[in-house]
Amino acid sequence: MTTIDAPRPLLGRPAAPLVPPIAPPTPDDDAVADVIPRLAAPVTTPPLARRRHREAVHRRLVLAGDTAVLALTWGVVASIEATAHTLFPLAVAAVGWWLGLAASRSHDPLLSLPREFGRITMATGASLGATAVVTVMLSALPSALVDVAWLAPLLAVAPASLLGLGAVRVLWRRRLTAQLRVGEHLTRAVVIGGAAEVSSLAEALSASEQIRICGTVVWDEGALGGSEDGSAAVRRTVDAATSLRADTVIVARTPTGPQFLRRLAWALEGTIAEVVVWPGITEVSSPRLRVHWGGDVPLLRVAQPVYDARRAARRAVDIVVAAIALIPISILTVPIGLAIRLDSRGPVFFRQDRVGEGGRLFPMVKFRSMTATAERDRAALIGANEAAGPMFKLHHDPRVTRVGRFLRKYSLDELPQFWNVLAGDMSVIGPRPALPSEVAAYDEDERRRLYVKPGISGPWQVGGRSDLGWERGIRLDLHYVENRSIAGDLRLMLQTVRAVLRPHGAY
Repeated sequence: MTTIDAPRPLLGRPAAPLVPPIAPPTPDDDAVADVIPRLAAPVTTPPLARRRHREAVHRRLVLAGDTAVLALTWGVVASIEATAHTLFPLAVAAVGWWLGLAASRSHDPLLSLPREFGRITMATGASLGATAVVTVMLSALPSALVDVAWLAPLLAVAPASLLGLGAVRVLWRRRLTAQLRVGEHLTRAVVIGGAAEVSSLAEALSASEQIRICGTVVWDEGALGGSEDGSAAVRRTVDAATSLRADTVIVARTPTGPQFLRRLAWALEGTIAEVVVWPGITEVSSPRLRVHWGGDVPLLRVAQPVYDARRAARRAVDIVVAAIALIPISILTVPIGLAIRLDSRGPVFFRQDRVGEGGRLFPMVKFRSMTATAERDRAALIGANEAAGPMFKLHHDPRVTRVGRFLRKYSLDELPQFWNVLAGDMSVIGPRPALPSEVAAYDEDERRRLYVKPGISGPWQVGGRSDLGWERGIRLDLHYVENRSIAGDLRLMLQTVRAVLRPHGAY
């Protein structure tokens, strides 16, 4: 039996008796529970749940369409190269292609159609490029795990598959547009900020088909000066978003410092899908915008416009389009010219000085659509001018002939301007060619239209033509001048065909 000796005295002193340690007092468990707050994750509100459900359904439908197109591609290529050595790598390539499309986040219903097409194209190129590189590397091994020959039919049908993917996206986009028209898939937004910022942003978003402003929260000048508590501002915004069943809050300006956005986002968890911050800029295309991180601070980079970019490529496009267009125009000139001469006295063509790139004058050519004395008769009609700004327009101009009214309705009077394009004075797409008298009245902003060549068609042509107000037309032209691209020009060409076939605002 093992025993423990009692402690011996030290230096003749009696030893202290063994005393068990005294445990500190512990609070009652119920008391602790009363002190700790009850915490739970925010509960998703019904409006937010419905939005997330609609977006999830759209993504699943688009993914199903992508799967069907890629399965069809796999079947076509497999029927061409139906061997045991090609079916497996073909299946791997199809899965990689599908994953690339999914990783590109091209199924977001908030994307515009051009950006969606861009992401599809990039994902397709990256997936097929990676497949080709891996196949070549494996075929170079001594064991030759994969035969590079199976790539040929895959790359041959890839363009058709890309068109199929685009067709599927257009199909589902039309479904989405139809739902937007009946009020579904709309982003219900509350805009917060100062009075001037909220008004400007509301005007800029008025033309949006996806965003509906259902309410605003305006800070007064005292709040912007810091007299309003940030927590009170957060409560005002949360109350507005909840009562109006909004799923987005757009911040145009904050009443306090940078911590306001964080507190606002926390307070809105479970109520809205996103907090959107407006940087205070408009009329800037997405390719010029980049989000850059400076440490932990997100910065929005806005690239300066380059007005002479790709000048040679643009000139090549103008020459090709003008040369092709002048072939049928030369045939139409005979019956159009005959109709003009039979309808009224005067020449078939009308030449007028217009202001081109850099303020240079050039003679613009059109089919004559007015009487031969139209320029002299203009002075008597100045008082009846119906256009704003320095323009002169009349809905029922007595100088327009019967044939001229038909030519103007379908923009046939503009066809000879392709000669101006071929000569280099104009471009197929560009701002409206202005008269010297109009340019003389331009302010500093409006003169920026002269940085590029005028065009036969442009944003003014597809945006309503003569029905556009002066300020709206100038804003469209300036947006084009600063954000133009060859892809955008091609898109405007296609929209011009639709505008001509469905004439509106031409007189």
